Amino acid sequence: MSKLRLWIASNGYIDRAHSNLYSWFAQAGYQYKNTLLKALYFGGREKTYQSWYGLPEDLLKTNRTFNEAGTDGGRLEPPYKNQIDHYGQDYFQLLFSQYLPSHFNLNIGLFSTLGRGYYEEYKVDRNFNSYFENHDSIGIRTDLVRQRWLKNIFYGGTFALNYEHQSIAATLGGALSQYRSKHFGKVVWAENINNLDVNAHYYDGSSTKNDFNVYGKFNYDLLHKINFYFDLQYRYVGYVTSGIDNDKNAYSVDKTWHFFNPKAGILYKIKPEHQVYASYGLAHREPNRDDLLAATISNPPHAEQMHNLEAGYKFLHRKFPLALNYFLMQYKDQLVLTGRVNDVGNPIKENVPVSYRTGFELTGAINIYEQKVSRRLFAINYSFSYSWNKIKSFDEYIYTYDENYSPVESLTLVINHQKTNISFSPAIVAALELVAYPVKGLSISLMNKFVSRQYLDNTSNKMRSLKPFYYSNLNISYSIPLRQAGKEISLKVLFNNIFNRHYESNGYTYSERYSYLDEHNALQVTDPATYNYYFPQAGFNVLAGVSVRF
Repeated sequence: MSKLRLWIASNGYIDRAHSNLYSWFAQAGYQYKNTLLKALYFGGREKTYQSWYGLPEDLLKTNRTFNEAGTDGGRLEPPYKNQIDHYGQDYFQLLFSQYLPSHFNLNIGLFSTLGRGYYEEYKVDRNFNSYFENHDSIGIRTDLVRQRWLKNIFYGGTFALNYEHQSIAATLGGALSQYRSKHFGKVVWAENINNLDVNAHYYDGSSTKNDFNVYGKFNYDLLHKINFYFDLQYRYVGYVTSGIDNDKNAYSVDKTWHFFNPKAGILYKIKPEHQVYASYGLAHREPNRDDLLAATISNPPHAEQMHNLEAGYKFLHRKFPLALNYFLMQYKDQLVLTGRVNDVGNPIKENVPVSYRTGFELTGAINIYEQKVSRRLFAINYSFSYSWNKIKSFDEYIYTYDENYSPVESLTLVINHQKTNISFSPAIVAALELVAYPVKGLSISLMNKFVSRQYLDNTSNKMRSLKPFYYSNLNISYSIPLRQAGKEISLKVLFNNIFNRHYESNGYTYSERYSYLDEHNALQVTDPATYNYYFPQAGFNVLAGVSVRF
């Protein structure tokens, strides 16, 4: 039996964005001849101060650590101390493996995941009856603290019957699972309300997702030169959700999907160290809960479909390994943000008929070994990818609001875009790592990474983008072997962003127009205004840790 517990704490780079996380792992096993039974339990808890509001663009140069969370849009000062996200999960697994006669083996797994948590928010000057319509405090406005809760359970089982003999390997497998969740909100404090029931729910909803798949894999190695495989999977998904959302709107969704996902590939060994390959796969993905709830009745989301084609070359050399890969991912009905919102202002993802990602990936290394022994002294690891990520055509929606900030549907601006870049899809990603091994157990690595420009939406507008960025990390690791074979203590120190680069790795954007009546009572509409928000990354910082393998 083995146990492990980890703890991570940070003050955070963004103001008040402190975190306290811990996790644990324990396992016990029993083995007798050809039978193995193993039980695992692991889990974690996190308590973090919210920092998911992006930084307005005009603060990037003057106040990069500003955090709006806890201020209710700047109306509360000082910020609320307990504006936190608090969540935990427990995982239980029971694994069974049995070797059978005639080159068969059977693996069965049972699992269950329990989750529970909430995030807490302080809100200023709220109409209490917008939370509880039947409360006797009609028309009272108050400061309050609310919690939005999620309780969930995910459980099921998997199986795989494997056959392996000489040049043939085959698997018949599958999985059956159910996910159930409850979403609800509570008001745990209100300044001007008497007889507050802190356990009452001001919204309630539940969801059930049933997921079943069965697959067959076959792999054949012909004369140790040609290897080909195919994988056929059928997947069923049934999703039901209903209730009242946090905007006090009723919802009810009952959807099912049937997917067939085939894969096939071939690998040819020109020589043991020279290999070429090609593969094709078809995959599907259903819309998630947010996509389903945000959609309008007239335009429900469809499942996404992707054709994936890959081909490449591998050079399996001890000193100079290298791999070059070409890929093409052709999408049908990819879900993307277009600027559209539903009747309560939540963004809607819409299917675009045609989009794709295609490009090249290069990975490799240069290894230098000590002449008399097989110990590596120095290594250069590198990777480079260049891709084109395009949407063939889509319509961008920019809403027009009146003086009461209500949308005027007839004044919605619709702009068609042709062959634009998919958001958050850099054309170039490159990395270079220099690693030295001065003595046994010690490694010192300098990792450098570059990411080219990314767009915050799908319009390819440079004014709504993340600038290219690069950073360097220095990692020092030392492993001390213990008396038992395979057991060791590792000491690690990671110096992140050693050159203190200022960069942003994520963000979001939206645009809108405004309408008003001028002095002649004529309707006027402003030009679109765009608001960009970014998530700045920390400058130079240090992370240290100790791990024990036993």
